[in-house]
Amino acid sequence: MAGDRRRTYALTLSLRQALVVREARAVAALLAVTILLLGLWPTVANAAVSIPVGVAPEGVAANPNTRYALAANSGETSASVIDIQTHTVVATIALPAAPASVAVNTVTNKYYIALRSMDSLAVVDGDTWTVSKTFEVGKQPWGVAVDESRNKIYTANFQSDNVGVIDGATDTLIASITAGRRPRGIGVNSATGRVYASSHQQNQVTVIDGDTYATLATVVVGSNPRGVAADMVANRIYVANVASNTVSVIDGVTNAVVATIPVGTSPAGVAVNSLTGYAYVTNSGSNNVTVIDGATLTVSSTVAVENSPWGVSIDTLLNRVYVANTGSNTVSTLDGSGAANPTYSVGEFPIAVNVNNALGKMYVGRWGFPGLPTPTLPIVSLSTGVKVADHAVGKTFPWGIASNETTGRVYASQFEESKISVIDAASNAMITQIDLGFALPRGLDVNRNTNRVYFAKTFGGSLGVIDGVTNAVIGEYPVGWAPADVTVDEANNLVYITDENQDQVVVFDGATNSVVNTISVGQSPLEVAVHPGTGRLYTSNLESGDLSVVDLATSSLIASVPIGREVVSVKVSNDGSKIYVSSHQDGAVFVYETTGFTQVGSIAGLLPVEVGVNRASGMVYPAFLLDTAVTGYPG
Repeated sequence: MAGDRRRTYALTLSLRQALVVREARAVAALLAVTILLLGLWPTVANAAVSIPVGVAPEGVAANPNTRYALAANSGETSASVIDIQTHTVVATIALPAAPASVAVNTVTNKYYIALRSMDSLAVVDGDTWTVSKTFEVGKQPWGVAVDESRNKIYTANFQSDNVGVIDGATDTLIASITAGRRPRGIGVNSATGRVYASSHQQNQVTVIDGDTYATLATVVVGSNPRGVAADMVANRIYVANVASNTVSVIDGVTNAVVATIPVGTSPAGVAVNSLTGYAYVTNSGSNNVTVIDGATLTVSSTVAVENSPWGVSIDTLLNRVYVANTGSNTVSTLDGSGAANPTYSVGEFPIAVNVNNALGKMYVGRWGFPGLPTPTLPIVSLSTGVKVADHAVGKTFPWGIASNETTGRVYASQFEESKISVIDAASNAMITQIDLGFALPRGLDVNRNTNRVYFAKTFGGSLGVIDGVTNAVIGEYPVGWAPADVTVDEANNLVYITDENQDQVVVFDGATNSVVNTISVGQSPLEVAVHPGTGRLYTSNLESGDLSVVDLATSSLIASVPIGREVVSVKVSNDGSKIYVSSHQDGAVFVYETTGFTQVGSIAGLLPVEVGVNRASGMVYPAFLLDTAVTGYPG
């Protein structure tokens, strides 16, 4: 029978991993030290992480669609290809001359690299990582910018005092536009088609119509302007003034300077995330990045990087910033908020996570097994990062954790003990442990509107219902052979339960206490996530290694997305735009967008298990079994 051959999540952990976990703890510790010494660990818990590249990287460009970035190494004739999922250099491209800046067309996946000494532009194919073409564009091209809407590329040609215009379809020079004395930086607003070239010696920016190539205005800015970037949504242009230690902000409608913002020493490069409105300025003299809030046009933070940062690029999908450190031969990657990713020490073997911003706490289930530390439920303060309590919960681990912000109670299911712990969020005290007999409870969730707690009762194949006031079990209803996870749709008072052995999701009506539907999904579905706003349901399927996507309106399967080996957890972001899926044996939490189900990122770690999502802040918290801490990432 299918049920006989399938491995449940509990068996995956207890039978296979328990045999090696004692040795794995020692090996993991040694491996962590080795990886850190080699500089390969994808450490994203710090504000800035450095990736060794070639000599004197001056420019960097990231393509969020392919998850790669290219660093232009001005101290040698090469470019480094960076896998921005693992933070490692995966290839080195030989160039005919030393490169300066680099830009990418994320639609065509072409990188354009300025070769100053050759008066040329090199075109790199982002699929094959080969130089497909090199051609002259003007004397000493310094800056490069791409208009993806029109598939045009612009170069700031320092010695010929003009801007080169390149047709991205044919990669040929089609026009040259006069642009003031010694243009050094270039930016383009793809929404308006306007091009902005900074004149290094005239302290001005030339505004060009990208359709007619006419000069529309010249705008006086600070001393020795260099980097230029446009916020396409706000229609503002940011200009880094090297000798003034300022950034000039130009209104794209009036061409007037609306703000002059003090930054660090010798600002060189600037990039803007039009999705968030934040601008990032590399200060080559003070070795840091200034983060500017576009809503207030004020400095929100300053992040230290390495020596002489110049070029800067943004992964808009994951809100990551990449900085080329010319003096350190590295590329720094930092969180787009300009702050460190919060990390919380919870102890060995974190396996289940519930993070609640309203309660200000993180609840973590720690796995246990004979001969290992006793499983507990640590409670950590989100504001201080300090562990405020740690409850003993049984022989193995809390399988599922759910919290009710309205009542201030937290619930944790204990599989082997057949109990559910109830904790007071205010005092962190254990209120009670509900004895379920021989139930083997797994996933659970709370309906805050009705104050009902629903749990999957493996033994007996039923859905248990607990009254949140009395902590009494008030009902048990058959829902299949092997119920695993439970998710509540509060808006519609529906409960969704994965039936691992029958490859389906059972839909339970909380008003009538009855099963109203069953939906076929992939093999051995473990977790289920629902986003009523988008009308989608997702399951992580352990055995088929994929993600099932269901249209709730028709109860039909609309996609099966291949993920990897042992897909154990799935969560959906607050706005429904991203899905987070854990592949246990592939060592990563993969991030997919929900429009075309394209992978847009990943978080690497040893044996990922559950992913927690903060319903208030949108932060994502993956648990990795062979770790002692849980780190949060912007959702």
